Amino acid sequence: MKFRLSLVAPALVVGIAVMCNSYGAEGKPPVTAPKPVTLSVLNNPAGTLPIIAQQKGFFDEEGLNVKLNRARNAPIALDALLSKEANFATVPPIDIARQGLDGNQDLRVIATIFAAADSAIVARRSAGISQPKDLKGKRLGVRAGSLSQFFAEKFLAKHGLSRQDVQIQDVSGPAMLTALPQKEVDAISVWQPLVFNISRALGPEEAIVFGDTTQRGTINIAGSSAWLGDHQEESRALLRALRKAEQFVRSHPTEAQTIIAEQIGLDPETLKIVWGGTDFRLSLDAENLTREIAEQGIWLTQTQEAQKGKTVPDYRALIDSKPFRSMGR
Repeated sequence: MKFRLSLVAPALVVGIAVMCNSYGAEGKPPVTAPKPVTLSVLNNPAGTLPIIAQQKGFFDEEGLNVKLNRARNAPIALDALLSKEANFATVPPIDIARQGLDGNQDLRVIATIFAAADSAIVARRSAGISQPKDLKGKRLGVRAGSLSQFFAEKFLAKHGLSRQDVQIQDVSGPAMLTALPQKEVDAISVWQPLVFNISRALGPEEAIVFGDTTQRGTINIAGSSAWLGDHQEESRALLRALRKAEQFVRSHPTEAQTIIAEQIGLDPETLKIVWGGTDFRLSLDAENLTREIAEQGIWLTQTQEAQKGKTVPDYRALIDSKPFRSMGR
């Protein structure tokens, strides 16, 4: 027995030493360094969940060191992903549709973080516009090739008009806010908070707003298939943090609005007005999202010179539901 014990004892000591080394002096798991992730996020209400997740420490809780690159518009956010300056980006369906048409097989959408029916056409009453049919023959400002133009043309069709019935003018950048008040156009297709800000600049007697609550747009989290393949845990952790942010927004809306107004530099009263029509929810409805992307892809091939004649791809290949399904907790 003594001989056997002399052999077992050293092995037992070594085992205990390994366990102590693995769990630390207090018997706790070792502290691992947070995993770095860069997310290119829209610096507007559509970026609410990532911004809240960072400000409330939800990324930290999930073992991530997340850098948020603030982008003033969706193309800039997507460019950061395509140039590998970011691991993820917040993108609308129309940019996903364009990437598919351009042959980008690497883009992958893993979740939706924002949905709203916040697009509208704001018009000047002094231009003789009091109802949708009055847009005929008028100068309609849009951001060419974007959701702004897509919404405008769908709205026109719903009211018996076509793009040939109006004078389409390409407006972008800061001019989106000033073109209508300065009478460079008679109406303009925009989204919140531009709808509210332009209407306020015109005044209640001059501004008229045409919206369509049936047309809901989404903002989605996208990455590259190559990066996602090697970083599944980071992807799941990111989604878990965004789910915590969703829960925080739902249970603490006033505090969430205060944080977002300060972070994106938006007047709190303006944010409060546009907040009610938005859905800050982490979700992934692959079927409906694919349909939304495909519809806008078809529109691009019909209206944009750079996309005409291209075959609309199977956009289901650009949606990766694995991280969402397996994020756990």
